[in-house]
Amino acid sequence: MEQKIERITPDIVTELASDEVFVFGSNLQGNHLGGAAYIAHEKYGAVWGEGVGLQGQSYAIPTMHGPLSEIKPYIDEFIEFAKLHPAKRFLVTRIGCGIAGFKDEEIAPMFMKALPLANVALPKKWFELLESKNYPLDRPYIICHIMSLLDGRIDCDVTEKIESGDEYYEALEQLDCPSTLMGRVTMQMHYASPEPFQAKSATPIGCEGYYMAVEAPGYLVAIDTMGKLSWSQNKFDDLPLLVIASEDCSKEYFDTLTQQEISWIAVGKNKIDLPKAMAILFHTFHVERLSVTGGGNINAAFLKAGLLDEVSMMWCPGIDGRGGMTTAFDGLEINFPPTKLQLESVERMGETIWARYLMNDNN
Repeated sequence: MEQKIERITPDIVTELASDEVFVFGSNLQGNHLGGAAYIAHEKYGAVWGEGVGLQGQSYAIPTMHGPLSEIKPYIDEFIEFAKLHPAKRFLVTRIGCGIAGFKDEEIAPMFMKALPLANVALPKKWFELLESKNYPLDRPYIICHIMSLLDGRIDCDVTEKIESGDEYYEALEQLDCPSTLMGRVTMQMHYASPEPFQAKSATPIGCEGYYMAVEAPGYLVAIDTMGKLSWSQNKFDDLPLLVIASEDCSKEYFDTLTQQEISWIAVGKNKIDLPKAMAILFHTFHVERLSVTGGGNINAAFLKAGLLDEVSMMWCPGIDGRGGMTTAFDGLEINFPPTKLQLESVERMGETIWARYLMNDNN
């Protein structure tokens, strides 16, 4: 089981917990003579003569043997190692930026794929560099799946009166997305307990992190920014529950989820950082395909964040027409630009039309 962790490596590492690993810059010969390498050898189990990989509570990445192109494969090897050992916390020091003579701006981009790994801590300056440049993060393939009336409104009570069959779920099954994500309002309607969660202490968790209660082929993912939903069980529709909230959510809420054996991700100040959350889903929870089946606001949030790969739109043969009702994509700013899609396929399912659209690369 995996717990929340800080993501910043201290400037000076004076001690390690039993599950922590000191990641330092080395040379291929394993001559740990100075800087972080000397500390790794003296305190954390680095072995003289070994210049690569895990040694005691240290991990060596060689940086003294050549240009950046020859260093990157060892960094990639470390990142893959960290993925395979989520129970360990890796404290990465400013490797290559001391005796080796490289700049932070040269080394930090090579750790871009480590950003979504919640068990890898990086130097503060590297986080700032990576986030300022908005390096892309790997994430699941994401499909927004929607059942709408002809006027674009998506009130479930109305659509179910018009189309009472299983067309929506048959199409969803064809999308082949083992994991499904919904917003807070949709989760409240269909899965969460009627009573909201009320924390006795408002103290926020205050840092990015995650907890994996169980590793599964798929998850039911709930977006709940401030931790308002409460749960009577940790699995629905044979899918383990996974809750995503912001770092402003109370620590008590995450502790309660942990006690209930419910997986969670805490990411983002003031609001959920959706791109990072999706990257953690991909790298840590191994979610490769995800359907978003929430309401108009969560659909629009994914659209605005540039996270959608496909829109699966179903029109059932009816009209709502009531003012103020949520539409398929809703709540964006008045100056948000229109989004052009590319039609991939159209299919008739009973009286319902199902169209699949790909996102246009020019958006």
